[in-house]
Amino acid sequence: VGGLFERWLLQYIAGSAEQGSFSLSYKISQLCFIFTSAMIPLIIREFSIAAGQNNYDKIKYQFKIIAPILFTFSAFIACFVIIQAKTVIYFLGSEEFTGALAPLIIMSFYPIHQTYGQLLGSFFISTGRTKLISIIGITTVVVSIVTTYIFVGSKDYYGLGLGALGLSLKMIIVQFCQVNIQLFIVTKILGLSFLKFFLHQIGIIALFLI
Repeated sequence: VGGLFERWLLQYIAGSAEQGSFSLSYKISQLCFIFTSAMIPLIIREFSIAAGQNNYDKIKYQFKIIAPILFTFSAFIACFVIIQAKTVIYFLGSEEFTGALAPLIIMSFYPIHQTYGQLLGSFFISTGRTKLISIIGITTVVVSIVTTYIFVGSKDYYGLGLGALGLSLKMIIVQFCQVNIQLFIVTKILGLSFLKFFLHQIGIIALFLI
């Protein structure tokens, strides 16, 4: 529902050109997620086996090893796309899509935390915490709809009117907050340091961009 509303509002307020720019940037960003997404079913299987044995020490060990590796791999690919955004647009689109440059740079951050989101979701599902992840998901949808209007809505009605760039910013901000809330909960359950994982996110992205 939230996704449909976002696309409809972007089309209604900003028009087809902004819709096209956002769609192109979103599809390119998803290419960065292909490699790590293939690992998610295997991780769910391992988490489920360990949870079935009530072996949280094994889950803790697996999460501590797997999470930083997958995040680092996603960040490497995404940061490459960020730096080479103009070339990527010319290669996959054309000069007509130069308006998608800024949205693509922003959206390239999306698959980095999307990897974490999938991994954390695997933990919640494998350990039977579906109610908790449902509450987080519903809350995120509500917040997402409100922030979409703020970033994309018309300036005449108290929005920022940022078009495709605004929707890209909204997706990154909301996802970053959602993923780190989930990460905070998971690290508390497993007895891990949230700060260590959080600083790893910032440090790896900064390192690759430099």
